[in-house]
Amino acid sequence: MIVIGMLKTKYTDFETEIFGVNTHFRVLETSTHLFIYISQNAPETVLYTSIISDFLYSRKIKKDHKHVVFCSLKEPQHLSKVTLTLLHLLS
Repeated sequence: MIVIGMLKTKYTDFETEIFGVNTHFRVLETSTHLFIYISQNAPETVLYTSIISDFLYSRKIKKDHKHVVFCSLKEPQHLSKVTLTLLHLLS
């Protein structure tokens, strides 16, 4: 966590394997925004940006923050594991 005056900023950057595919997570949280970047760096990926944001709002995770999400996954089946990892990270 980085503290500048009264402002707190949290940054998390890590990689994990999800169904055998390296998955990169980057999360930056400021006092007003939550920036989330998730990528599997596969040749063909599908964006799941709004699904992740809707999931976080439905679980009331950081609901007072504006969510800016980029999520690019190789397979739609990976979405459930990614959301669980993100939920664990942000709880």
